[in-house]
Amino acid sequence: MLAISVCLGPQAALAKGNDGADGATTRYIVELIDPPVAAYDGRDLPDLQGSGFTRMRATSPDFTGAARLNAGSAESLEYLDFLSGRQEDFRSGAENLLGRNLSAVHRYRLATNGMALDLTPNEAAELASVPGVKSVIEDELHFLETFAGPPWIGSGDIWSGASGFPSRRGEGVVIGVIDSGINFDHPSFQDPAPNGYNHINPFGQPLGLCGTAGVNCNDKIVGVYDFVVDDPSTPDVVEENTNGRDNDGHGTHVASIALGNQVNVVLNGAINASISGVATNANLVVYRVCFVGEPEGPDTAGCMGSAILEAIEQAITDGIDVINYSIGTLASDPWRPGSVSRAFLNARAAGIFVATSGGNNGPGDGSLGSPANAPWITAVGNATHNVLYGNALQNLAGGDTPPPGDLVGAGISEGTGQLVIVHARDYGNALCGTGAPELEAGCDENLGLSNPWAGQRPFNGEIVVCDRGTYGRVEKGKNLLLAGAGGYILANTEADGESLRADQHCLPAVHIGQQDGDELRAWLDSGSGHGGRISGLQLVENDQFADELSPSSSRGPAPAPVQDLMKPNVIAPGQNILAAGETGQTFRELSGTSMSSPHLAGAAALLKSVHPDWQPSELTSAIETTATAELAKDFDGSPVSPMDVGAGRPQLGEAANAGLYLDVTLNDFQSADPDVGGDPRELNLPGLVDADCKGSCSFSRTVTDLVGGGSWTATAEGFPAGVVVSVSPSSFQLANGGERELSVTVDLSNSSVVGTWVSGRIRLSSAGRPDQFLTVAVLPDGWYIADDRNGGWKKFKLSGFEALPNATFTSGGLVAPETTVNVLQQDDSRDDPFNGGPGVFTKWYELPKGALWMVTETLTSTAEDLDLFVGLDSNDNGSPDSFEVLCESTSPEEVERCDLFDLSPGSYWVVVQNWSATLSQGDQATLVSAAVEESADSRLAAS
Repeated sequence: MLAISVCLGPQAALAKGNDGADGATTRYIVELIDPPVAAYDGRDLPDLQGSGFTRMRATSPDFTGAARLNAGSAESLEYLDFLSGRQEDFRSGAENLLGRNLSAVHRYRLATNGMALDLTPNEAAELASVPGVKSVIEDELHFLETFAGPPWIGSGDIWSGASGFPSRRGEGVVIGVIDSGINFDHPSFQDPAPNGYNHINPFGQPLGLCGTAGVNCNDKIVGVYDFVVDDPSTPDVVEENTNGRDNDGHGTHVASIALGNQVNVVLNGAINASISGVATNANLVVYRVCFVGEPEGPDTAGCMGSAILEAIEQAITDGIDVINYSIGTLASDPWRPGSVSRAFLNARAAGIFVATSGGNNGPGDGSLGSPANAPWITAVGNATHNVLYGNALQNLAGGDTPPPGDLVGAGISEGTGQLVIVHARDYGNALCGTGAPELEAGCDENLGLSNPWAGQRPFNGEIVVCDRGTYGRVEKGKNLLLAGAGGYILANTEADGESLRADQHCLPAVHIGQQDGDELRAWLDSGSGHGGRISGLQLVENDQFADELSPSSSRGPAPAPVQDLMKPNVIAPGQNILAAGETGQTFRELSGTSMSSPHLAGAAALLKSVHPDWQPSELTSAIETTATAELAKDFDGSPVSPMDVGAGRPQLGEAANAGLYLDVTLNDFQSADPDVGGDPRELNLPGLVDADCKGSCSFSRTVTDLVGGGSWTATAEGFPAGVVVSVSPSSFQLANGGERELSVTVDLSNSSVVGTWVSGRIRLSSAGRPDQFLTVAVLPDGWYIADDRNGGWKKFKLSGFEALPNATFTSGGLVAPETTVNVLQQDDSRDDPFNGGPGVFTKWYELPKGALWMVTETLTSTAEDLDLFVGLDSNDNGSPDSFEVLCESTSPEEVERCDLFDLSPGSYWVVVQNWSATLSQGDQATLVSAAVEESADSRLAAS
């Protein structure tokens, strides 16, 4: 019996909870100290009174030698029973301590050991100090983040047998999709498939809710679970359990990309196309964890961590081969107890390959979230494939200068006849929007609320050019339709470069890049009588469209403590992916890393069907070491680094024939935790990364034979001039199943590259095998100069700088900062700092033309957490609005800072919010701010 005492034992980690009204509960994840089944190594398990211990047989495959965890084995069942007893002892003791009944919302034993409980913050704090409790963390809300895609990652080589192995399409492999559910009625999941393929259920029987009314399982959909549970702490939102039916559409779309049947579709009423998932003959188990929330409150939708943890548990129990997880949240320590990331480590230990979306918070550096930053998960970035849903602007005529030739762009719409072409700028609004943007994806969802010509019809069937920016791409077209336009050209500006999106528009439309847009705008500025036509949808296949990184795709390096990992790991198609829709037999086109991840999950399933004995280490290595970044580029055409695209795009034909892999065990991952003295940089992964390379840095990797032995050579390639890279040994022989340690040294002492990532590859070659590559990326944070003199000077040539012989410099002089002090209560509406009240204060600045720099900073406070927001009052309503934010600093501390440069004239607001108070009477919040304007008499000068 577990004796509970608040004064015994070390205090467990406690994550900060919401301070609500007395008695109000929030859902918490309580993790207990005993290892879960997937991680138990046979260690002694002491009782909590210190009077003895229990030892049981190991259950983790890393220690049993099994290929994967068998949750039904005798040793697993024995240990599961032991954990159940420990959990029940804890729950009973917790009831006695808290003086009320406790019912576990979810229980976990396989990937995590613990339960989800509804507790007040005070109760959570009490339980965190109980012996046997490892951590108590508040349940987190996680967020949901194809005909050309599968062939572009090399699926065709596996489908056709061109890889040298028998033709496979995922037969016998089960993919678990943890998401928003499934559309049971869609032909992408019917059995037999439309092409006649008759699936076989590898389990022999359906799982979970199959057989329940309305849950239409078959030999394709072989299992369905719904872990959505209504949360009493969110009374305004009903988290609806639908028995697995998708009421959002995200899960259906994702699942059909990974393994949807081959089906025929008609695009725009004219073009016939055949689309399919990557592993078309694989089987699907659905784990619904996400809910829609309130239509008027987009932040109420999401996926609760407690439900996700139970889905991972169930996937291990079911014996799933591959998990797709197109969900994410803000970056956190992947080793954090009770986290989804940590549970996925144990899923990998159980033999499950996990693919996840890298996130849609790009293009800034370090924008990758969780669990994508975990070293044991394959994170996927979002890039284009090689087929464009094309549209073109043709037959241009008129003006005083020669018109451009045909301008090929993107857009899913019908065409037009010859029409007059005008620029919306000449009608008072180049952006085709005003006020708050709607930003809805579909035509019907956009209501014209941002229409700058509301109540007017200034157009009479013309094709109208709108500059890209601020307002949604489809939203602009809806505004034009309401204003009488007959067609729409969305023209990029410098901010978006050549990045194109093939949206389904409200009227005939084409989206063109910056270069064509600038040429078109210049022509429209000349003379009059401009005209042309929009061609209508056409499919254009060209490799030059491919591997262009989306601006929204999250980038590395991952935040500490995993800054020395290659993240994302790879890229895959995620732009304009056509796949199954939420209802009936519909199809929809979506973009994002959510669409990239299932390409990778399907890829792993294909490889697993070719090599059933391959485990996550083999699959990860084969995919990453044979990927290519040859065509990869950023959305603006600029070069990319491994911090943007990882190893590049998978090539499954080469991956299936990989001769080497890099093995990483559960113990390796656990030992790499910096909190226990580990170093993620030393993990035996295909990416060699050092974010703090001081002059020279070295790596060690161990490769293991996959194909019965062979001779290999190792050479460095692709590094900048002056960077010296050595590999030892440069050649080696491997016996069947043998391994060899490789040492790689990157010497920057003769290089002038400072403050930018230096990257290249180590090529591993063997006759008759595809080349494999270790990707190297190092960041020299300073310039290290060796010199034995104690005085003098030396001239150095620096690379990466452009000569600026005609540059002029503007200065603004020195400005004394203003200090503003207010006492703030904790904000009652933490998620809305713009609705006023005693928890926030606002300061205003009126900036003229030529403002150079605006700096705002909060200082140390008694408040536990202050947040800072800065924006431009673009709608001139005299109040801060969320869509006006230009900078937000929202760390979990009270010291925040925002810097804005080269500002447009206008009214700027600064909002300080007390997110977490410590004093009942309120905390003193201090804002230091200043705006530097251009000054002709400044004493500062640059030359």
